[in-house]
Amino acid sequence: MGFKAIFHFTINNYPKVLESNVPDISTSISAARYIIDLFGTESLVWRYDPIIHSSITDFAFHERNFALIAHKLKGLTSRCIFSYVNRYRKVDFTFKQIEMSENISVQEISPDGKILFAHRLSEIANGYGITLYSCCDDALVCNGIKKAHCIDVDQINAITDNDNQILLKPTRKGCGCYESRDIGAYNTCIHGCAYCYANTGKKTAAGYHQTYNPLHTML
Repeated sequence: MGFKAIFHFTINNYPKVLESNVPDISTSISAARYIIDLFGTESLVWRYDPIIHSSITDFAFHERNFALIAHKLKGLTSRCIFSYVNRYRKVDFTFKQIEMSENISVQEISPDGKILFAHRLSEIANGYGITLYSCCDDALVCNGIKKAHCIDVDQINAITDNDNQILLKPTRKGCGCYESRDIGAYNTCIHGCAYCYANTGKKTAAGYHQTYNPLHTML
């Protein structure tokens, strides 16, 4: 193909209460295989992101779940970017609604707990030939875990065989991204993730989705 691209593909395999309209893991893995068939393994970045610690997704769940996904992605990617959930105002509101309606609790993780569990995930990832990258949390960068550059000029140069000289331009504390232009739009995704901060509500996103034309020249 004439175009080169890098795909950040979130596969969390969460319960439906947290990802109400996300395709199941089999569909996601099939899509990952389709991507690498077209663009190669260096173009696929798995995101296990964000990690939500709750009464239905505790550390034991995440350890099993992460290992399952890593096993299925073995040979398809060598990178996994992860982070722990940020309770932005929209996210916190959604969590509180879910806690009341579904009788579950979303729990905070201590800084030490985050480090210890990140090391465990890194051990699992390494067993499947995958390196773990920490997004926006330098405290987790140790013991084989690297700092994430979600917009990564070295990765871009590697797959395009170029030598772009792009400056770092972090978007928030701990961010390792290089300068880029965002062409996305709010209120357009219908996956219904409880941790989403890009939608004001499922109905709003569904309404915009109805007007989407994949053949249009503009997003």
